[in-house]
Amino acid sequence: MRAVELFELLARTTWHTIVRANRNRIAFGEDAITSINLNAIVSLNNRSIAVEDTRVDEAHKGCDFELWIGSDREGWSRYAVQAKKITVSSRRYPQLNHKVRGRSQIEILGDYSRRVRAAPIYCFYNFAPNVSAWNCALPRDDTQLGCMVTPAAVVEQALRIRRGSRNFDWMHIQPEAIPWRCLVTCPRDHQHGHPAHASSRWSALESHSHRRLPEELQMLRKQRRDYQLIDPTPLRYDDRQQLFPRWTAIVDTDTEQ
Repeated sequence: MRAVELFELLARTTWHTIVRANRNRIAFGEDAITSINLNAIVSLNNRSIAVEDTRVDEAHKGCDFELWIGSDREGWSRYAVQAKKITVSSRRYPQLNHKVRGRSQIEILGDYSRRVRAAPIYCFYNFAPNVSAWNCALPRDDTQLGCMVTPAAVVEQALRIRRGSRNFDWMHIQPEAIPWRCLVTCPRDHQHGHPAHASSRWSALESHSHRRLPEELQMLRKQRRDYQLIDPTPLRYDDRQQLFPRWTAIVDTDTEQ
């Protein structure tokens, strides 16, 4: 399975799982969705891994998870991702303005992203019976918004507006709100300004392109065994402020190996 096909499958599955869990009154939070999706990413090929940093408590968490998407041949795009799940009944994201010891979560995400040269983004886990906008050049499939990504700057705007913007109806009509498969299909377009989003906040992101993986991640990839989720040695990003992602995933898109 190609990476884009896997991302499409996970978005579709997330969409349908959220509505079933809501119908059956089963609690299904964003942490559970993230774990399921990362577990599937590990199965993509023998060069993709997901590692959990068990040191991280909320006060030291720069983001929910980090994605490295690319290959050793083409280079890597680095994304610091904050995940939020919709409340189906209200179509809102109730934890969008979450604070950690008095600091806004989005501010922590921005600080971390700048320090490690990652693109700060939000990944929204969604289901909604009515979808009014579609911002992807590929054929419309509303279930692909089950995993919808947008730059953190869009969320900052929503928090400034306050009323009527912290919900799916406002968020998904923003031109920067796209299916997360777009991170796999056209990461270079986002980095340099996709024609369809030339004035969007995607093109305003600081460079998040890296020629090589960090040494720690290269080592973890080489040490991969027959199990899926790896308990890593500590990943050192910045010992001064001690901010780390809970999870780090490598999505290797190289189909020629």
